[in-house]
Amino acid sequence: MTVDRRDQVRALLKAIETGDAVSVTVVSTETYIQHNPQTLDGSDGLAELFQRLSLRSPKVEIVRAFEDGDFVFGHTGYDFGNPRVGFEVFRFEDGLIVEHCDTVEAIDPRDEWKNNNGTF
Repeated sequence: MTVDRRDQVRALLKAIETGDAVSVTVVSTETYIQHNPQTLDGSDGLAELFQRLSLRSPKVEIVRAFEDGDFVFGHTGYDFGNPRVGFEVFRFEDGLIVEHCDTVEAIDPRDEWKNNNGTF
């Protein structure tokens, strides 16, 4: 049975809510490259980040995840006490995540929006 990489990414991102270190087993311990400047390379760095973020009781909503070759992309809503929208890019190699980059930005208060299109 083939594991759906999109499901692996969904489970990984949801672990931000709990700080579950087991979730990072889908991440290469040796070759993981992290482009987020708040996080160390390697799965240990990611586990530490998730543990730290979970202390804020965050909410994570994976709005969509799609796959293109070795890449899985996630369009994600976060709430760390203030709403944010994120776009995640994960690269897989030999069944493991070996690289990640993201962009996360605050969602302005509704009365400051210039349109009614939302972030999703």
